[in-house]
Amino acid sequence: MLITLTPKRQFEVPIEAKCITPDIFAKSVDEIAKQPIWEGNKKRLLSELFKIESEKKEPSDEVTIRIFGSVSKVRRIGSKMCQGKIIIDGDVGMHLGEEMKGGTIIVSGNAGSWTGSMMKNVHEPTLPETMIVPPFISSPRCIPALPSIIILPWHILAPILLTLLMSL
Repeated sequence: MLITLTPKRQFEVPIEAKCITPDIFAKSVDEIAKQPIWEGNKKRLLSELFKIESEKKEPSDEVTIRIFGSVSKVRRIGSKMCQGKIIIDGDVGMHLGEEMKGGTIIVSGNAGSWTGSMMKNVHEPTLPETMIVPPFISSPRCIPALPSIIILPWHILAPILLTLLMSL
């Protein structure tokens, strides 16, 4: 299932959105729309701040959340995430993937402080992987099965990674 979120406006104050995670979004669009989030000191519903669209593929499909636009004021996206995928086309706020245990987060933009803090690896005793891939690589050869956050800072790493890929 693919859930698409688009901010209805530019956010001026921090948004606490622990509910934006595939684990919670494995529901109907109506249930997703009623998820509580905080805009500053005001409790809101997710549907008040985001346009929510759903595209069901197969019942057994993993949940993928795609966020279009800058959500640099939105904190804790993917918090305690165990499965699925989050794709963010734009900048994202603090604490992205906090206490993440599984799944993948892909960001094509900047990520705020404490990205991936306290990630947990429940599969092996080694640390979770973080990949950095430029945006012109649409599907890297190897996406780790462990919890991962992929950040795409193309302007810095593109020449280096292009050289590495050409040597393979």
